[in-house]
Amino acid sequence: MEEAIRPEALDEEREFRDQQASGLGATDTPKILGLSKYGTALSVYQSKVGTVPPHEPNLPAWLGLKLQATVGELYTAATGQRLRAANSHYRNRKRDWLVCHLDYRGLHRPDLLIECKTRAYMKGWGEDGTQVIPADVWAQVQHEMAVVNATECHVAVLFGHHSFRVYPIKRDEQFIQALLERLDDFWHNNVLARVPPLPSGSDIDTAILSERYPENDPFYRNTTPEQDQIVAELRDALEIKAGADRTVDEFKNLLREIIGEHLGLTGPWGTITWKKTAEVKTVSWEMVANVYESMVDELLLMADPGENDDYVSRLAHIQSLRPTVRDLYTSTKEGVRRFTMTFEESR
Repeated sequence: MEEAIRPEALDEEREFRDQQASGLGATDTPKILGLSKYGTALSVYQSKVGTVPPHEPNLPAWLGLKLQATVGELYTAATGQRLRAANSHYRNRKRDWLVCHLDYRGLHRPDLLIECKTRAYMKGWGEDGTQVIPADVWAQVQHEMAVVNATECHVAVLFGHHSFRVYPIKRDEQFIQALLERLDDFWHNNVLARVPPLPSGSDIDTAILSERYPENDPFYRNTTPEQDQIVAELRDALEIKAGADRTVDEFKNLLREIIGEHLGLTGPWGTITWKKTAEVKTVSWEMVANVYESMVDELLLMADPGENDDYVSRLAHIQSLRPTVRDLYTSTKEGVRRFTMTFEESR
C-alpha cells in the first residue's frame, strides 16, 4: 500500500499543480497524446475545468521532488556541466497557455535544460548516453524545449539507488510544430470551450464515464448516422479481434505441443512457461457455520433439564462432528498448467 504524505509536506507540489491548471504543462502533453499510463486527454480536460478534485501525490512522486537536488548533483559529477536552478514556472511568450515547470538549466547555457527523474525500474530506458527513453518522457521534454525555446534537454535518471544515467535529447522541430497545433486545438476547442474530448479505450476514461453516468433511465436512444458508423466500426473491430484471438490461441497450442512435458521454452527472444500451479483448497464457510449453529442448538437443548435424558449420546455426537466439519466442506481444485510469455525488448 502506498504511504500517505502529510499535508504540510506538500506545499511545493500544490503550488506546482495550481500553476499547471492555468495552462497545458509538460506532464499534460503525454496524456493528451495517449502516451501516458497516468492519464488521458479526458482526464487532463477534467483537471483543467475543475470537474474532479485534484489528487495528492503518492510517495514515489513526493520522493522524486525531494531527490531532485541529489539527481542534479549526480548529473554535474557525471558530466562536468554545472547547473543553474530553474525551479520555477515558465510560459511561452507567444502562447500564454503553454507552460512548464523546469528543474535546471545549464550554467552559461540557457539553451540546455536538465530534467531530473527517479525511477524504480529500467524498462523502456536505453544505455547511458543514448537517446532511448520512454515515449511519454520524450514528449514531455520536447514540450519543455518548446516553451522556453531550448535546443537540448538532458534527462538525468537515478534508478533505485544503484544506477545513474544521462540521456541527451535534441529538439525535434517537426514534432514540436505538430504538437503545438494539437495543444492549441485542445486548449481552445476543448478546455476553454468546455467541450470534453472524445474518450479513449483507457481504463481511466472508462472510470470517468462510469462516474459521470452512474445511473440509467429505462429508455433507448435512436442513433444518428454518425453513431451508426461508430457501432459498425466496433462490430468490425470485434470481428478482427476474434480472428486475431483465434490465431493467438492456435500459436499457443503449437507451442504447448513443442513444450510437452517440459517447463517451457527459452531463447534470445525471452521465455515461455507452461507451468502447473499449486492445488487450491476452498472451504465452504457458510456450510461450516450452519453445522456449528446446529451444534449450538444441541448444546442449548441439553442445557434444558426437561430435555436432558440423552445427554451423553448428544454430547458424544457433537464431539464426533467437531474435528471433521472443516474437512467435510473443503473442496480441492487441482492445479492447471498456466501458459505465460515474457519477451525481451527489441533494441
